[in-house]
Amino acid sequence: MGSVETLEWAAHPDRKYVYLHAYSPVESVARYLPISYRELAQRRYGYEASSDRIGWSTPIYVAETDEQAVNEAREHIEALFKRVPAEAIRADVLSRRATCRRNRSSARSPPSAGTAAASRSSS
Repeated sequence: MGSVETLEWAAHPDRKYVYLHAYSPVESVARYLPISYRELAQRRYGYEASSDRIGWSTPIYVAETDEQAVNEAREHIEALFKRVPAEAIRADVLSRRATCRRNRSSARSPPSAGTAAASRSSS
């Protein structure tokens, strides 16, 4: 996840840099990154770090089908990660495709009356 020194440097109030973590499993990022950066900012520096100060970078490949995406990306992803098993790539691709589908579906759905009212009141 990065060293404590890196987190301290990024979270320092003179900088408040975005801390971007790359190529870690989503489970680890979701579990540790927001907590560690936010806790450090609050406990050590006395401010609340916002979500726009925390980032995650990971490779993704999308094709018409899951099988096509795996087949087209396999060689390149394996080279990037020094021969990670294809089964791990497939599981990751399937997970990301499901997330993309959910995001696209929710983006196309009109907001409910309660959601629209909440959006207007927070503006």
